Formats: sequence, structure tokens, C-alpha cells
Amino acid sequence: MPFLPPFQTPAVVRLDAGTRYVPPKGSESFANPPEGAPPEVWADGRLFLLGNYAIQELGRVQPPLAFGKGPNELAWYLDYDLVEGAAFAWAFGDDRAPGQKGRDIKEVRSTLYIYRNGGDRWELWDTIQTTKDAWINWLRPLEGGGYLLGGRFNDAEMHRADPLAIATRNGHGKLIIHETEDVDLGAPAFVWRTPEPLPAGEGPQLPDANRPRWMRNPALIGPLSALSQFGWQFRVPGHLVLVARHLGIFFVINSRTGRLERSARIFDLPKDADAEPLAYETGVLGVQPRPDGHLLIAARSADAMQQSRTWKPDLPPPEPVRLSASEAFGKTAEEQGEAMEMKQDQAKNDYEAQAREARLKAFPDLVWWDFNPDTGTFRQEPPPAGVPDKFPSCAALRAFTFAFKPDGNLEIEPKVWK
Repeated sequence: MPFLPPFQTPAVVRLDAGTRYVPPKGSESFANPPEGAPPEVWADGRLFLLGNYAIQELGRVQPPLAFGKGPNELAWYLDYDLVEGAAFAWAFGDDRAPGQKGRDIKEVRSTLYIYRNGGDRWELWDTIQTTKDAWINWLRPLEGGGYLLGGRFNDAEMHRADPLAIATRNGHGKLIIHETEDVDLGAPAFVWRTPEPLPAGEGPQLPDANRPRWMRNPALIGPLSALSQFGWQFRVPGHLVLVARHLGIFFVINSRTGRLERSARIFDLPKDADAEPLAYETGVLGVQPRPDGHLLIAARSADAMQQSRTWKPDLPPPEPVRLSASEAFGKTAEEQGEAMEMKQDQAKNDYEAQAREARLKAFPDLVWWDFNPDTGTFRQEPPPAGVPDKFPSCAALRAFTFAFKPDGNLEIEPKVWK
């Protein structure tokens, strides 16, 4: 595939698009990370947006490949990809959708339906039936045929469970999972153990709750997030790149074979960060493929990440919370207790908001990187023209997103960035 020539400093074309993400108040001690723009993919010098509801070519009023929305049979949630000039859409079935009504709900929702559009229409291309030994979280088509699957796949012969698998057609044309793959993290991705029982009152105890099973290795929570349905995924020439954004870990997979080629980390963090990623700031704020096949990354600074667990804001202790006479007037003791609880929650949220602003003021830097999937190396680079290199507020950080335009320039939010 021919790609546009590489560039060093893309220009910013917009800084006034508004916010995309409003986090719940007091939801965490760190500045809430941005949601991130939908992933893009370059194909033959053209730019496509892989949204939740349609695959869209950007920069053309009447694109020659008008893929549009996916088929009505997939009424729940669609994922999209663009591979070798064809669009793919996939999701687990919905018994309420056209063509599925009347079918057994368990059968419908255990079948992964894969549709393909070569530019004319969507057609059912493949189906994968899950089994007791497979839990599929996500899928990506491979070049030349077949699919890379993410989830949990039991390997009885090796007495282990792996987070990746490859599905291809057998001699009878049926799509089957024929190979599983672990990732090289120095420890197995899954361990055989008994789940911790739920505390009383926090949900039903399932009949087999105390049965041992393959569970995610608690020592690898951070890196394995890249292999879950919540990880960020990007397609570039020759590779699929999976991102664990919290700790800044990148997995590079061959887009034809589905085999893991390498992994790389932006930040130098203690080993126990893999087990406790939430004890650290969210390191990667945004990623998009560049026209030259590299990835452009926006991230927090190394200092912000490395001092996440030790730095404390120098704030006066919160003042005691009391109900005023007017707030308590006319209320029963129970009502006063509820009002007091609400006031305490608000005071806690306000104090945590102050702490987040103080932390961001101490570590405000926005750092840009170029990632080369062919080598697994990062190169820090100056900010794009017109982009401040520091966040002025948590509101600006939460609203921050960026994406490319077809001309290779950047489109950046938010409008609150002063």
C-alpha cells in the first residue's frame, strides 16, 4: 500500500472543537484521563475513521468506498476494521435483530458474526461459535485471511490458558481456533486459582463460584489491559498495535500471521506497577497512526508517572463538615443524617478536585512521541505547531483528544485550552 510521505511537525488546524468526556466527580485521585478519539486507519493514502456505528472515509464528500453503517443483523455493538481494501464489521448476535428472531438466545449470543464489505454491500462472511474453552473479547481480521482473537483460550495440551488465538478455516471451510499464543511478560497471562468470594450483599454467589479456573494473573493487570476489550488497537502497515494506555505498554503483532513480534514501554516504572496500574497516573492520553506507518502519541511526563505513588499535594486539611441551623431546620434525625452524608460527600469531592488540580500544576507537561512499530522504539519530538506543552487545568486534560486530517495535519480539542 502506498502511504503519504512522512512529516516531522504536523500543523494544528483547530483548537475549538469542544469536549468529548465528562468524568464523574471524585471518581479517582488522579486527573481523569481523556476518553480518546476514535481510531483512524490510512489506506492507499486515504484516511478512514473507525467509529462505533459506521466506517467513514474522511475528506471526501462522495467517497468511492461508501461502507457506511454495518448490517442490521448486528443490532448491539459493532467493531470495524479496514483490511486490504475491504471493510469488516463484527459483533455477537442479538436475538431481537432481523433474521435472528425466534432463535435460541444462548446460541445467538454465543456466535460471533463477521460481515465484509468490498465497496458494494455488506455480506455475512464468517461466524465463530464460542466454546467452554474459549472466551472471546475482541477480533481483528488478518491480511490474507483468518482472524486474531483476544480473550481467554484454554490450551489443554500445554495445561495453560492464553490471551491470544488465531482462527482460520479448516479443510471443510469451517472457521476454527487452531492456535493460541501467550505474550512474553515473564509470567503466564492466566493462573489456575479459585476466585475470591464476593462480600456479603454484593451480588449473587454463583453455584460454581468456588471452583478453580483460569483467571488473569494479578501480577500482570497493567499490561494485560492491552489485550482486553478495553485496550486501544491500531492498524498500520504490516502490524496491529495493542496499547495498555495506563502504563504506556505497546504490543506489536504481525498483521498477516497474528504472531506477537515485540513489546515496548514508554515509561520506566517499578515492576510492581504491572500489578497495581491504578496506583499510577494514566500515562498515554492519545494515539493515532501517522501517514508514514508510525504512531503519534501524546502522553504525561515521566516525572508525573514515576512520582504518582509518592507525591502528595501541600493542601490544608479539609475543614470539619457540619449542618447549619437552616440546613437542619424542620428535618427529622434521619433526614439530617442523610443531609450530613451528602454534604460530607460533596466536601470530599471538592477536596479531591483541589488535589487533582495541585497534582497537575506540579506535573503539567504534555509530551509527544513517535513510535516505530518496525523497531519498537520511541522518539520524543517537539509539540505540533500551535499546541501548548502544558495542561492548564484538569478540565483541559479531560477534554484533550487529537486526530489526523486527510492532508496529514492534526485536529485537536478542546476549546477550553487557553
